[in-house]
Amino acid sequence: MAKPKRTAHQREKDLAEMSLLEAEGWTQRALAAKFGVSQQQIQYDLDLLDKRFLAEQVQNTGRRKRRRHLEYEAIKQKARAGFDRSCQDAETLHAETTTGRVAASGEPLPDHKKTTKTVKGQVGDPAFLAAEQRATEAQVKLWGDDAPVKVSPTSPDGTEPYGADSRTGALLDAVLRAAAEAAAAGGTGRAAALDSAPARNVPGVGTVGPDAGAAREGP
Repeated sequence: MAKPKRTAHQREKDLAEMSLLEAEGWTQRALAAKFGVSQQQIQYDLDLLDKRFLAEQVQNTGRRKRRRHLEYEAIKQKARAGFDRSCQDAETLHAETTTGRVAASGEPLPDHKKTTKTVKGQVGDPAFLAAEQRATEAQVKLWGDDAPVKVSPTSPDGTEPYGADSRTGALLDAVLRAAAEAAAAGGTGRAAALDSAPARNVPGVGTVGPDAGAAREGP
């Protein structure tokens, strides 16, 4: 007699236990025997667990990135507000008090208080703009919006750009020209072309070619 079909609640309970047992090293056959289902059903259940896990990771990653994005956005807003405040005129209040005043009749007068205000224009603190820029760059990096960075090849020591005027470029160009000339003269194949190429002097590099005594690999 076939085993009754599991209810949705029982299956979810089995899936939770199955995930732990698989992590402990249980085989699909052992899991099938424990839960009283076919091995094919175990494979289906494990695939479902994998899909759920991946979907949860994608959701969690998106949630974390969104939270970070909002944190950077708050930094940008605070930095912009700080910069705007730093652009406003700076006001300084000066208070002066005159004491010991006496009237013409000789009677003492109350202290005289005078307040003046100095206004100084400001151009804004660039530190706030730098903080805003860093937060913007962090957002761009977070979402992968950076354009591919072009890397210019250089000579092996990194001191000069690669090209015909560099030592590396001159060496390569000399070898290729020598190979082409040798091939045009009747050589067959790359090895034959290089072996038959005449030696030549490359400025900054030296003598290039088989006659220069350079070591070559054997056949």
